[in-house]
Amino acid sequence: PIACEINFPTQGIDRKIGAAFARDTAGRSYVVHRGKIGGGQKGIGKSLFASRYRGVWADLDDDGAVVTVAVVGDLNSPRFPRQVAQFVHKVARMKEAAAIAASSQTAMPLDPWRFSEELTGERYEDLRQDLSRDCDHGLVVRDLAMALKVLGIKAGNDAYRDLFALDRDNQPTAIFQVNTDTSMKRIYEGVTRLFFSGLSLRKPCRLVLTVPEPLPQNLASRLKGMNISILLYAWQEEQTYFPGLESLVTAIR
Repeated sequence: PIACEINFPTQGIDRKIGAAFARDTAGRSYVVHRGKIGGGQKGIGKSLFASRYRGVWADLDDDGAVVTVAVVGDLNSPRFPRQVAQFVHKVARMKEAAAIAASSQTAMPLDPWRFSEELTGERYEDLRQDLSRDCDHGLVVRDLAMALKVLGIKAGNDAYRDLFALDRDNQPTAIFQVNTDTSMKRIYEGVTRLFFSGLSLRKPCRLVLTVPEPLPQNLASRLKGMNISILLYAWQEEQTYFPGLESLVTAIR
């Protein structure tokens, strides 16, 4: 049986066909795939591909419409055959997994730490951003700076840090990283930025991850053990407020 088809229209654009050629702004040519991996089997199709495929995803200008596609490989790369093979293997493994009936036997591999090629790369969900929340980021940072000022704490920022609290010697005593999205990937990114932000400072300071909703208890406990405090924020109409900021400032002082 065919595991995966990578077909192209003979001319123009045909969205019923899974693959296409695409070019980036630097003029490099690629093979991309729309995720149409069906073949008559129930539960196997574009929705499965979007939820399971992990690889390289990109936004494509599809004759004026922006669509998200999987990038199969760089057409001019000497590694293009391997890139195509990797894509096909991932699709085949995805189909195999979907075809296996869900049971306690099949859900638990004998070796849970084995290497699985199909788990490398980004997921479609990783690219889904809540643009509304992203637009709030600057507002939250500004409101946090004002809230610190009200509590008698001078705040500053630079090109690398959202915000930091300064002591009487004008030295950072706490670094704030604002995350408007609490997806696991964004949390990892926020924690990483906090750690790297603190590396360049002359003395240790408190690291504070600012988020819009509570994190899972086990994750919050682990972050606490890594010297990362969690500061929640919420909205009162168009204004941000920080219910735990006063006790945090007491600890900073």
